[in-house]
Amino acid sequence: MSKRLRQLIAQGAVMMPGVPNAAMARQVERAGFEAVYISCAGMANATAGMPDIGLLTSTEVAQLAGYIANAVRIPAIVGHGIWRSGECCAHDPPT
Repeated sequence: MSKRLRQLIAQGAVMMPGVPNAAMARQVERAGFEAVYISCAGMANATAGMPDIGLLTSTEVAQLAGYIANAVRIPAIVGHGIWRSGECCAHDPPT
């Protein structure tokens, strides 16, 4: 996880609105939130027009999440496959 996200978690609960795309992530940042959650279900809904039933590959999720994370300066976390494999990744915002 990014250093900033670890700092936020150490302070207590972190409010992270879920977003499906970069435009919404920017709105979350502008609204003053300190972190954003990248919703895999939201990405599937917005990209494929379908529920999150595994249509997006891990490569597609990584690419789409990268666009979102690079659009903001706050930590962005995506929990793709968390219930299946325990994997989770966080993005360090640009400096």
